[in-house]
Amino acid sequence: MKYQTMEQLSELKLHAMKLEYQRQQELPAMGGLSFDDRFGIIVTHQHNARKEAKIKRLCRAADLREPTACLEHLDYEKKRNLAKGRVAQLSDCGWIRDGANLIITGATGVGKTYLLSAFGREACMRVQMSSTFYIVR
Repeated sequence: MKYQTMEQLSELKLHAMKLEYQRQQELPAMGGLSFDDRFGIIVTHQHNARKEAKIKRLCRAADLREPTACLEHLDYEKKRNLAKGRVAQLSDCGWIRDGANLIITGATGVGKTYLLSAFGREACMRVQMSSTFYIVR
């Protein structure tokens, strides 16, 4: 029965569910959980895997120069002249929904590319989280 279940999960392309199901079979402590709890954990793993895959797919399609850039890791050194408040205001990506552009200027080497990539990654994450988010090209 377990083999058949594994094969069906593979056939349905529910790979994260399959991996979590296998992991649960190997952990004796999981036997103490109710069916609902175990099933909930399995479904959560599949749901999270799909969300992560969509973010990766969107970031790849955006062709960001710094694909690992994120707003949380921005450096606010004085020489960069980067206002935390302005970054926080722009981080909700409302400017994209409004069809506005974001222009980043500054001296060579202050992190414009990183900042642009961080905003692009944030936009990809927000697109994944919301069905009412539109990207205007």
